[in-house]
Order: sequence, then C-alpha cells, then structure tokens
Amino acid sequence: GEGTFTVSTPLNIPMLPSNLQSSMDCKLQFYGPLRGHSSFSNVADTIATTIANNIDDSSFMNYHASLGESLENPILAKKENTISSAPVGVFFGLPNPAPENFLFHRIRIAIMVCEGDRIPHSWVAFCNQIDLVIVPSDYCKQVFLECGVETAIMIVPHGVHPVHVPLKNITSKEKFVFYNTFRGNYAHERKSFEETIECFQLAFAGRTDVEL
Repeated sequence: GEGTFTVSTPLNIPMLPSNLQSSMDCKLQFYGPLRGHSSFSNVADTIATTIANNIDDSSFMNYHASLGESLENPILAKKENTISSAPVGVFFGLPNPAPENFLFHRIRIAIMVCEGDRIPHSWVAFCNQIDLVIVPSDYCKQVFLECGVETAIMIVPHGVHPVHVPLKNITSKEKFVFYNTFRGNYAHERKSFEETIECFQLAFAGRTDVEL
C-alpha cells in the first residue's frame, strides 16, 4: 500500500553468532512454511512470492523444512537462504517455535492470525520481543491486545483470490445436499470431519432425501 509505518528498534538486540551466515546485500529475510499444500503454506508462498517480486535483496527460509529439502516455488528457490544479518526479518506462521535466527534481525515483523478469543502465553511472549505484529482483522487485534501483547499491531486484511474454481454438479432436486470440504491428511482434530459424518448419520438415519 501507499502508507508508511515506523518501528522502534529494541536496545537489547542479541549479538549475532559468528557461525551464522551474513550478507550486506540482503535487506529482508522471510521465514515461513514454504513447502506443502496446506492453506497455511499457500498463504506463505503467496506472501513470499510477492516479496521476492518486489524486493530484489530478499532471502527465504522454509522453517518447516526437513534436511535436504528445497523449495518447490522456482522464484523462491533461487533466493533460498538464511541471512541472519539482514536488517529486516519477516516471520509468517505460528510461533511454536519460530526460527531462532528470526530474533537476530534489527527489525522483526510477524504476520499472524488467531481463530479464537485468546492466544497462548507463548505467543504473547513472542510478540512482545519484536517490533510489529500484522493481523488480518480488528477482531484479531483486539484478542492480541486483551491477551497482553504490547507491541504495535497493524491490520492488513486477507486478500481475495480472483480465480474461482467451479464446484462439481452436486445439486439435486430430490435431495437436500450438505457440502463440506476438507483434506483427509490435514488437521483432523481442527476440521472435525469424522464428527461431521457421525452427526450426519445420527441426525438423518434412514432418510434418503438428504445427502452429505
């Protein structure tokens, strides 16, 4: 956007260990879950690609990577590295934990979200060590503040992807159709698809005019 913001650099910046790679050419280091096809990874990939296309002197680390894995996105793969001396560090994800290198940057920005009326104490402690927290809504900002986050919070709403994928023809004149979408190998407890099936069976046992 066209707006600007100011952050204050903490006085208690940790010394950079000599064994961490450094480069005077890198201005921004991004950390995020940049592999896989979960919704979280897709958002991280979109943010990172936008940064890569607009900031030449940027570097990207997949903090969920297993040893030997490289980034799938060719734009990001060219810039895959961990430059802990970059002045700006941007973290996207859930800080449990965040990469240790993130705290070595002079300016530290975290892009986060909450889906409830509170956040863990560990998140509050993490947020209060950095310079700026970015959340997608007024609700998230209020939750973070009420839980004890004292760091500056900026609201940047989620974007809307312009491409709409048409659903298969699931409508029926004879049946009332419930539609639910989930990935069977991701977030079982959070999406509760097994409970959804169980509840449907209990509620509509023996009926043929309803479909899940």
